[in-house]
Amino acid sequence: MACEILLLRHAQSEGNLLGQFIGHTDVNITDLGFRQAQAVKEFLKGVKIDAVYSSDLKRALQTVKPTADDHGLSIITDVDLREIWGGDWEGVPFDKIPELFPEDQKKWFADPIDSAPTNGESIRQIYTRVERFMNKLVKKEDEKRVLLTSHATTLRVLECFLRGGLENWEKLPYVSNASITTYRYEDGKYTLLEHNVDYFMGDMVTKLPSNI
Repeated sequence: MACEILLLRHAQSEGNLLGQFIGHTDVNITDLGFRQAQAVKEFLKGVKIDAVYSSDLKRALQTVKPTADDHGLSIITDVDLREIWGGDWEGVPFDKIPELFPEDQKKWFADPIDSAPTNGESIRQIYTRVERFMNKLVKKEDEKRVLLTSHATTLRVLECFLRGGLENWEKLPYVSNASITTYRYEDGKYTLLEHNVDYFMGDMVTKLPSNI
């Protein structure tokens, strides 16, 4: 049994542009984000894709729609692919979090896996849902190439799962907007093929701040 999984992060969102913590808040991608999405479509034009899965949030759907349309595929949405739920942090600028939520942030940096924003979600909780999703996916999409669109934190947690566990959290960076990371699943094992491929966007590449 084999399956190839292309992990696509959404393109630049309005929240990215404004430097805000955006989890389940349903924002659009920016004008640059739409251009990044078109670059993804062109990059994957000659790649055979059998199925497209996505978070149900607009920024993920807007990113993958040009590629899905180009391949004549419908988008299968799943809430398990949503970004982290930020609770009271939703919509707050990153640089205001230390001031507004000092205890939250202190716990976050001390224990990023099991701490959470006030009324929000922990990394371990995300791990539970992405593990559930992936176990279903590889059974359903045997011998297929799947394009999966999600968000920075969720994809980082998903890569932890693909690499064997949450002990990989500190080893993995956040990937660029609209970048593609590819894994192969075969005989019960995931193998990394390419990581954070973003060169096809040229000077349109955008990233999260490294200190969040």
